[in-house]
Amino acid sequence: MEKEKDEKDSGCYSVRKIQIHQDHELYGWCAKVTSLSNNLYNAGLFHIRQCMTGLQKDPDKRQPLEKEVVEKIEAALPEMNQIKEAAWKKKMDDYEALEDKSGKKEPKLSLFKMLTARKWMPSYGFLDGLFKVTQNPDYLAEGLPRQSAQAILKQAVQDMKSFFKSSKEYKRNPAAFLGTPQLPGYKKKGGQCTAILSNQDCKDVEQDKKFKLPLTDIRLDAGKINPDLKLKQVEVCPAHGVFVLHLVFEEDEKPLPEKTIRAAALDPGLSNFASIVTSSGSKGLIVKGQAVQNTRRNERYRAAQFQSGQCGRPKKKFIPSRRYNKWIQHYENQTKDLVSKTAVRIMKSLKENEIDTLIVGHNKGQKQNINIGTKNNQKFCTMPINLLRQQLEYRCKKE
Repeated sequence: MEKEKDEKDSGCYSVRKIQIHQDHELYGWCAKVTSLSNNLYNAGLFHIRQCMTGLQKDPDKRQPLEKEVVEKIEAALPEMNQIKEAAWKKKMDDYEALEDKSGKKEPKLSLFKMLTARKWMPSYGFLDGLFKVTQNPDYLAEGLPRQSAQAILKQAVQDMKSFFKSSKEYKRNPAAFLGTPQLPGYKKKGGQCTAILSNQDCKDVEQDKKFKLPLTDIRLDAGKINPDLKLKQVEVCPAHGVFVLHLVFEEDEKPLPEKTIRAAALDPGLSNFASIVTSSGSKGLIVKGQAVQNTRRNERYRAAQFQSGQCGRPKKKFIPSRRYNKWIQHYENQTKDLVSKTAVRIMKSLKENEIDTLIVGHNKGQKQNINIGTKNNQKFCTMPINLLRQQLEYRCKKE
């Protein structure tokens, strides 16, 4: 098991990443949770898509699957509303029992309505209620935490809403997109997708400084963690034959300086991975890009070796092997390590020169349709410039 620190593109969260390899005792648990999440995502997306197409047609013109989903909703709707009404009555009883109702809002009853051709999109609450009433086997699968199942349904609904939002924006301004927005597709059958575990399911056990994961007795050793950080959620992500656990912690964001006194400008590039100059006239910094270039080149070379050795001829589908995944994961870890060390070195230089503001050069879509020569195109497009920018942004917000 390898441990590393990483971060999300947000000033309020930090992430600890832990890689779970095939010889780790949690590997089987991770495989099961991600497989069940994959099945549930497909089930949720299936119901949404059948509502989208089936409710636009006359009942006698619907396809068998569309008819099945619509009839299932019609049959389950009364019971869904009964459950919702019972929950509302309980809230009302609690509200009436309060002696001081100041600042408290009276609970309102909002029942589910049958989906129509105009309003065919089921909300997360609607889909969650439907799966509970119909006893959906993927939703109630043994080994999948209930809150994780709810998070997967939320993701399926959000993906569909994002598609229609992007489609509207694309019609107004196609130049802002690299291509036409595509309808969310199903995950690969029998595959795996990211599972999200809430902080209620994953708790820090103070006695042995390990994390308790849901539906397993195995504890997760996450190393030394700042006790002031609050666990937000845990993500189980499949990647190149291993699983990466993302422990997301919430932390306070430090305020930005009101006025810039000493600034530095950073220009990322190819030969020089990072070139820095300061407004104070202090000594700048140049970080060579040869080490990163070599790592990315070795990754491309090794991947080409595996693909040509397995396929042998064009148009034959390449199936990643365990050895291939191991090598690619090795080079990706090496790249992240180099970028992280580069960011630490830059931050150290900024502190020594008492710099309070860092400006990083960035052109949106700079790697699209680039033309600086065949070899330079390949080298520049594989440089992890955006990763360096994210690392620096995160570290600057923490300082």
